[in-house]
Amino acid sequence: MKRIVTSLILVVCFSALGHCSCIEHIKTFYITYMNNIEHDNFKNKALCHQYLTEELMDKVAEMVEKTNSDPIIRAQDVSADGIATLCVKPLEDNWYIVSYYWNKNDKSSLIQIPIEAHDIDGECKITDIQWVINT
Repeated sequence: MKRIVTSLILVVCFSALGHCSCIEHIKTFYITYMNNIEHDNFKNKALCHQYLTEELMDKVAEMVEKTNSDPIIRAQDVSADGIATLCVKPLEDNWYIVSYYWNKNDKSSLIQIPIEAHDIDGECKITDIQWVINT
């Protein structure tokens, strides 16, 4: 009985650790990505190879073509407030919500981006971004 309880505790701990690890991983990606847009956007290609799956990179390229905006940040450029207010929260089933305010003094400027991330070969990778297409 003691082994079963210990095993369950370890599973819960490791699951929570992976969840927290993905949150930090996603936040690091977004902050670096947004800073690169402001200072050296060419670095984002290598960054995306590191943090996104190949399939998602193909989808991002397709969405950029269709919308003339960046689906990763749901905008064409970034603001200092966006970087400063960036937050990542877990949803369920490997989904997270990335949010930031374009203008921290304007609550209506909230941008929310649902994303999915999974552990792939021991590394958290962003596997999907919920797309929004204005018609």
